[in-house]
Amino acid sequence: MNDYRKSKKLAPLQSNAAMEYQARRHSMDMGTHRIPFGHQGLTFRIKYIFDKVPGATTVGENVAYGNLSAQAVVSGWIKSPEHRKNMEGNFKYTGIGVTRNMQNQLYFTQIFAK
Repeated sequence: MNDYRKSKKLAPLQSNAAMEYQARRHSMDMGTHRIPFGHQGLTFRIKYIFDKVPGATTVGENVAYGNLSAQAVVSGWIKSPEHRKNMEGNFKYTGIGVTRNMQNQLYFTQIFAK
């Protein structure tokens, strides 16, 4: 992700443990079908991040699933205007969570905040 941002002359994103926790938890919830694939529960994640990340005022989120490499996921997000908007956004922090479910499907969540 930061290689892509660097190619666009954007500042690198800093990893944030609280955001990684939320991203990992969201990927696990989708992978176990506790919630459907998508952004369900985003309001909760935003409130959590605002509480745990000092000064955070804006949050974005990208999700993906399938038997994909991380590089393929990022390439897919680059091709999507909405996902690319998050990738190129004026964000400072990120958290990434990936999980593999019992059907061998990977679920990816990347959360962005500033």
